[in-house]
Amino acid sequence: DHVHVENNPTSQILLLLSAGLMLLGYLHYEQRIKRAKQKQDDAESHAFLARYSFEQMDDAAFLINAAGEFVDINEAAANNLKRSREDLLKMRVSDIDDQYPPQRWQGAFKRIYRSNSMTFESQHIDSDGHHYPVEIRATYMAIEGAPHIFAIARDISERTLIQCRLRDSERRFRLMYEQSPLGYQSL
Repeated sequence: DHVHVENNPTSQILLLLSAGLMLLGYLHYEQRIKRAKQKQDDAESHAFLARYSFEQMDDAAFLINAAGEFVDINEAAANNLKRSREDLLKMRVSDIDDQYPPQRWQGAFKRIYRSNSMTFESQHIDSDGHHYPVEIRATYMAIEGAPHIFAIARDISERTLIQCRLRDSERRFRLMYEQSPLGYQSL
């Protein structure tokens, strides 16, 4: 059970070198484990921050696969569309946006893929059947090799209403100016 070590300087040096190498190997292995654990902790921290940011957005956010199916949505999307997360995750883009039926979705997906990202306006439909205007920022991304679109949809009802009122006001002012018996002279 005991290892016999000769009592000469060469044997003792070899024994010390062997023990030192074993210790270095152990320390290196322990360091690799610590680095792997730190990477895992960092990845978990980044995933938590990404999920937290996704859920805290005021705008509706959707992760959509190439078939137009919702893979993930945030709480704002569920609230804006007046639907549960569970219901939306069983739906497609065409269920909330009649401007993008499945056959048209494929073309839109290809355009977003080619340009990497696009901003455009559309109309979403909530569970009550109410249509409301949205500005969509869609970005292509591959997740585990599979193509997806990450889309952020901002309700622009208020902006659209203000633009409409401004156009009406300009039209009324122009009409009033054109029908005015008083002349207008620029100085």
